[in-house]
Amino acid sequence: MSGHVLFDLALLPRWEVISEVRRLVSRALERLEIEPDHAYCASLATHELLENAVKYGKGEVRVRIVLDPKERTVKRVDVENWTTRAQVQRLKRAVGDVATAQNAMRKYTSLMGRSNGGLGLARVAAEGEMSLLCRVRANRVAVSAVPTGGSADV
Repeated sequence: MSGHVLFDLALLPRWEVISEVRRLVSRALERLEIEPDHAYCASLATHELLENAVKYGKGEVRVRIVLDPKERTVKRVDVENWTTRAQVQRLKRAVGDVATAQNAMRKYTSLMGRSNGGLGLARVAAEGEMSLLCRVRANRVAVSAVPTGGSADV
C-alpha cells in the first residue's frame, strides 16, 4: 500500500457529525503541513461525500483519508456506507455524469438550483479539482475523491 492512512473513522449517520469531521480533517491536515490546496480539497470532499452518505445511506458510515507524507499531499478521500439498491443506482449515475463531464465547473453550475441531486459531487469535481470513483458491493457503496492526475491504487 502506498500512502499513509490519516483517518479511518466509523460514524453513525448523523447530520451534526458532518461539520465536526470536516473541522477535524482541516485541523489535522494543517498540523501535518499538507499543501493548503490539497487540504482544502480534501476537507471539501470529506464534507460533501459525508453529507451524501448521511442523507442517502443507512447504518454506519466510514471515512478514510490517505496521504502521501513525503509530497505533503492527499492521495484519496473515501466515504463508504450502506444504502438501498435504488440509491446505489442513482449514485452510480450521478458519479458517472460528473466523471464524464467535459467541463466540471460547467456541470456544477448547471446543477445549481436543481433538486435532482449530484450538486455536491459536481462541487467536489469542480472546486476540489478531484476525480470521483464509485465502487459497489451488494448495497455497500464507496465513493472516492482523488486529486486530478492522482491514482486511487492505495
